[in-house]
Amino acid sequence: MMKMMNNIDRVQKRRVVPDVPSREYETNFDSLLGLVRGVSDKWCCHMPEKDTIALFLPSNQESSLLSREQFVRLLEYCEDELNCKRVLACFDKNAIDSRHGIPRAFNCIGFNVLAPEHFPAGIDSSNVFAMVYNI
Repeated sequence: MMKMMNNIDRVQKRRVVPDVPSREYETNFDSLLGLVRGVSDKWCCHMPEKDTIALFLPSNQESSLLSREQFVRLLEYCEDELNCKRVLACFDKNAIDSRHGIPRAFNCIGFNVLAPEHFPAGIDSSNVFAMVYNI
């Protein structure tokens, strides 16, 4: 009887604080943030879903100023360490031309325009232009 109560207590405790990140998550996110900053110190990232990384990029940044080697390392880390299924590149919809600059460069390396119905919760498709790289 006591063993059963301990199991129930553990399950209930997990339900009490479901959004507290684990130490592993924090370590992985710190590493991810370091890789993102290695590509560009103007980029930031967010994990809107367990298997999705969203990169938020300024619309006026030149692709020639980005570290290609660091970007490849970032994608590899997302796949190998975080087990991500997709990486999103997100831009301010009102300030971006999807035919030029970084969106055009991303299109050449396998990113595709993400349809609004496939946006993760928390990213507003009315304000964000997103491209997806499926791993």
